Amino acid sequence: MIATLLVLVAAARPAAAEASRWEIAPGGESRVEFESKAALESFTGRTKQVSGGCTFDPDRLSGEVTLEVAVEMASFDTGLGKRNQHMRDNHLHTDRFPRSWLRGGTIEASSASSLPVGGAVSVDFVGELELHGVRRPVACTITLSRPAPDMLTATAEFPVKLADHDIKRPQMLLLKLAEEQRVRVNLALRKQS
Repeated sequence: MIATLLVLVAAARPAAAEASRWEIAPGGESRVEFESKAALESFTGRTKQVSGGCTFDPDRLSGEVTLEVAVEMASFDTGLGKRNQHMRDNHLHTDRFPRSWLRGGTIEASSASSLPVGGAVSVDFVGELELHGVRRPVACTITLSRPAPDMLTATAEFPVKLADHDIKRPQMLLLKLAEEQRVRVNLALRKQS
């Protein structure tokens, strides 16, 4: 009798939605940019060599999220070949630290409890940024949109202080390279079956 009652109660509960795996679509619109605004020079670096993905439930926008986004650091292009080489060799040391990672994390707050198809929502995310071999917490607002059931876009922007990641600015670049960079992340993801 008790066993039958437990089965009926379990059957009456709605099935919990499950987290899905979403992968960054290769060759798509995903990109990472940084902007350096210094006294004498401002420039932007860009790359589309971004990979990884996340596991989360668009019907439950709170709590833990599995996120791992890798960026190939040697692929950043600032528009000047000499500056690119100098940045790779003397600042980012891409031979020793070929990738940076955004991992995490937790959705701390959300403008809605779910992300329906055709909808958009903003979430406050806390995760970890690994850059130049140094891991630091990162907090940002991510704007999510879901143009189709199996498609997701995510955009975020956050500051990164070079000193926090042991990236030194040589004296001759103090007025040309900002201590704080603005990082913008745009991801196009596809749901995995």
